[in-house]
Amino acid sequence: MATETVTLEAKERVVLGKKVKLLRSEGLTPIHLYGAQLQSLPLQCEERALVRALASAGSNTPVMLNVEGQNDPVLTFAREIQWDPVKETILHVDFMVVDSTQKITARVPAVIIGEAPGARAISGQVSLSIRELLVEALPMEMPAEIEIDATQLTEADSVIRREDIPVSEGVELIGEPDVIIARIIIPRRAPLLGQSEESTEEGAGAATEDTTDQTEAESEG
Repeated sequence: MATETVTLEAKERVVLGKKVKLLRSEGLTPIHLYGAQLQSLPLQCEERALVRALASAGSNTPVMLNVEGQNDPVLTFAREIQWDPVKETILHVDFMVVDSTQKITARVPAVIIGEAPGARAISGQVSLSIRELLVEALPMEMPAEIEIDATQLTEADSVIRREDIPVSEGVELIGEPDVIIARIIIPRRAPLLGQSEESTEEGAGAATEDTTDQTEAESEG
């Protein structure tokens, strides 16, 4: 299930265009509210509150927007976020109004859980080929993250495909089912399966001795 809904307070905005710089200097951030049957509405909110809300919600957790002067809060998702490339502050955010009874799609982070036996056997590590998955669900059922169970990777060449990932009822992963989501990365210098590190070192030492003997022979000749 989705994480708890984030709440954000906002007010209608009369300052538009280039004058929004004045808002930012006062610790306020311009935002827009839009939807399928809603005319775009310019709003503003306190910058610190906005940053906290976005840090908690990201792009896949609902934000309940309370607009001053309106009786009912609005269920939204943060969609377009504009950043200042120099100051790394938020310049503008678009919030999309959603219907709680209609499914939506969102990109949800994939996270690895558990330990992979196949990775442990070769001192390897689990790698995500895709770090975000496209998910379809009702707004209030959108998961905050998709868990990838690494214990499924029992062998060095095991993989986890999209079709192998369980999700809650009402939640659907969008895309080709056979796409590889996670696999084991084998270290470059890892010993071959069935070969100990000692035998690898002995082989390397023998190769060095052979090279030395050949060099000495060429010098004598």
